[in-house]
Parts: sequence; C-alpha cells; structure tokens
Amino acid sequence: MKCKLCKKREADKKNTHFLTDAAIRQAVNQDGRNVRDSGLYFDFSNTKAFVDFNFQQSTSKEKIEEVLKREITQDDIEKSITANDFSVDYYFCSICENHFREIEDPFIHKILKKLRNGVYSRELEASFENVKLFRLFMYLQVWRTALCRGDFEINNVPLNQLRNIILNHKNLKKEDVNRFTMSVIYLDSFNCDLSAQNAVGYGIDKKVRIVFLNDLIIQFYPENSKIDFNEVAGLNSKTDFRKFLNVNESRFVLKIFNNETRMSYLENLSKKSYNVKMDAYKETFKHFFFETKGFKPNVNLVNNFLIEIASSKEINNFLKDRIYKILYKHLGRKETV
Repeated sequence: MKCKLCKKREADKKNTHFLTDAAIRQAVNQDGRNVRDSGLYFDFSNTKAFVDFNFQQSTSKEKIEEVLKREITQDDIEKSITANDFSVDYYFCSICENHFREIEDPFIHKILKKLRNGVYSRELEASFENVKLFRLFMYLQVWRTALCRGDFEINNVPLNQLRNIILNHKNLKKEDVNRFTMSVIYLDSFNCDLSAQNAVGYGIDKKVRIVFLNDLIIQFYPENSKIDFNEVAGLNSKTDFRKFLNVNESRFVLKIFNNETRMSYLENLSKKSYNVKMDAYKETFKHFFFETKGFKPNVNLVNNFLIEIASSKEINNFLKDRIYKILYKHLGRKETV
C-alpha cells in the first residue's frame, strides 16, 4: 500500500500516532504521567455505542484489572498488541513520518509548552502570530484522524486540500493555509487537581468535526458555508462563538477554559455521551428482544434493562462485554460474547 501522504513510497511505518503522542500522553497514561507506553485509555467517540478500552505495554496488571473489574485475559493482551493507542500501522512511510515531525515538534516546543507552563493561565484567550504553524498542527490531527478512522468522515475535496497543505507546507504562506473555519479551545489546568481527566478521541456534531486532544479541543468545519451556533455540550457560548471562529485571520485566536470551566465542560461532555449511549442501548435491547421472543418488550422490561446499565455511570461500565452480559441476562440467553 502506498503512503497516504506522498502517495509515492510504500507505507512501511508502524505505530504512527494519528493523534500526536506528545499532546495526548498525559491523558491516556496511568496516573497522568508523561511517560511513553505506560498507561490505559478509553477511546472517546460520539459515533460509537460502546467505549473502547485498551492499555499500553508497560501498564501495571493491577491498574488494568482495577478498571476492568476482572482478571486480565489473553484476549485483552492480544488486543493491546494489535490495537495501539490512537496509532496505525502501514498508513504512512518513514520519510513522511519525519515530515509530520517538522510540524509537530515546533508546535509542541514553541506553543504547547508555553500553554502548559502556565504562560496564559490567568487569561481567557490568547492569540498567536504564527498562524501557519498553529493551523498545520491542527490540520494534521484532523486529516490523519479522518484517514485512520472511518467514522470520522470528511468529504474528499476538503480532505485532499488538507493533504496538499500538509504535504507542501514548506512552500506555503499564511494566506495559503487559513482557508478553513476552525476554533480551538485550550483546557488550562496549570497547578490544578487533575482528578477530572481530559478526553482523547473524536466526534461529529452536525457540520463540525471535533478532535479531543487532551487539553486542546479542535472544532473543524470542512465546509465554509453558513455556520450556525452549536453549543457542543457547553463547549461554545453564544456570546463569543463568532469571535473564536478563525478563518482568513492574521492571528489565530485561542479560547481558554480555566480549570473550573474545564471541569464543568467535562461533566457536560460525560452526560451527553451517557445519554447518547443509553439511547443506543435501548434500541439494541428492543431489537434483540424482538428477535429472541417474537414480540416487542413492554416499557417495564426496557426500563429494567436500562436501570441495571445505569447503576454506575463510570466510563468503564460502558465496555462492550459488560453491556452484552446485562443484555443476555435480561433476554434469558446464554452469553456468546
């Protein structure tokens, strides 16, 4: 298979993070440590009914079993080997992997480092003159996610435009890269309690594509047609929604959530994800019940099923094996998953 960036060389690179590792590492790692290959994570996506859980190679057995609430199995281990955290094999070539680093490394050292070191910790916004670098990094997250995750759909025209910008970035000016409407929010937690951990993953909400990159949240609009206000679980406010929509800008304006606002937003996000998943489970139960019994379940049967699922709202209780265990129990069927 040819590399999806250059489309010339063979895609020989393994373990390419489509979400930049240095950006997401603290969110996916055990106890929030900034160490490679030592952590567990939940793949957040509002396009999925279940929460995908995986762990990295050096994560402790005790930590994994604490989350799973059962002993780790060989199947779990095999899955962790083949399903790396937000990374893919053989999508890109080694040369293009270095091409990505030409964008990632400067952004991390020149911009992200300042944000995380508290330079803007008392501010509600920040603006950056280096529009090109700021946008290139965000484009890279959006483009690679769309390529590597089929449920994060972007039409071919904007997707190819993003590819050309990333591929030819050295020869482009600011005016060549600021064509897409986009907003970015930074979740500031400098010197604060990180008990409410940031999300990592992606989502689709109407016209906007959202990438959750730990303490950066990207809202990308593939089409520059009329953009209506969308709250996105408390992410946006009507009072300043337009202010933070960047397009053809001279400086990129970044919105900043202080820690209190960050925690409030994460709670709203969790509630929204919970409601979406519960709706999906309700329809799943009704479908399987009808297939098994030959008639539709009454309201009490449906509610009893949902009540057991909702007995705990912790994210690990939405793992697929737990949901199906409850489903088969209420159907009176032998477990097959």
